[in-house]
Amino acid sequence: RAIELDARYAGAYTDRGIARSMLGDLKGGMADFDRAVELEPRSPLYRMNRAIGREKAGDVKGAIEDLEKTLELAPKEWPRRPGVEFTLERLRKGK
Repeated sequence: RAIELDARYAGAYTDRGIARSMLGDLKGGMADFDRAVELEPRSPLYRMNRAIGREKAGDVKGAIEDLEKTLELAPKEWPRRPGVEFTLERLRKGK
């Protein structure tokens, strides 16, 4: 409903993308994550969510790219930074 009210609200797309992905609709989830990043390209949270979706969809290269950009955009004190760094290292090592 939030998207119906404001089609430019990136948070609604990322929330719906998470829900779709959890329900097994990776294609729909990725479309929503892409839209959220398109609307707010400087948001580390939306990039991180898309990276998670990309990894689940088997796009490790894309996930790494999004995680690298996430760290570039995120403030040093961002609480999610350690988890992003850990995941990035894991993906780089192929695990």
